[in-house]
Amino acid sequence: MAQVDAGMRIARRQERPFLPSPGQFVAWCKQSGGALGITVDQVIAEYWDWRNRSFEFISSEQFPWSQPVMYHICVELRHRSTERQLTNGELAREAGDLLDMWEKRVTEGKPVPPVRRALAAPAADHGPTPIQLLLAKFNRNKSNGMV
Repeated sequence: MAQVDAGMRIARRQERPFLPSPGQFVAWCKQSGGALGITVDQVIAEYWDWRNRSFEFISSEQFPWSQPVMYHICVELRHRSTERQLTNGELAREAGDLLDMWEKRVTEGKPVPPVRRALAAPAADHGPTPIQLLLAKFNRNKSNGMV
């Protein structure tokens, strides 16, 4: 209902004395941002900002996301775009689908998970490297007078 109210606010601001087409009205309603207050254009803008600045951060979790849901949307969007080699139009359509999915989750009362750092795999002790083994052998031979 909030989207319809937003569409009505935009319609009232128009200087035209006639009603908009249904498609135009739906577009105005979608501009409002829905339950999350985010539009597809904002998702795409943050997605490209993240992709262009990703080299500045060690991981995606450290990027300064405007909202936690943007992290989840943009990471999934990157996965889909690289897997399917999406064009810009297809990318925007996927962003809209993901945004709709998250808005549906929020309206159902499910919380948006916070941005969490993934657990690192435990570091395995690999033992000495080949060069360390050769150096130890060289030092043994040197101390035994073989070199």
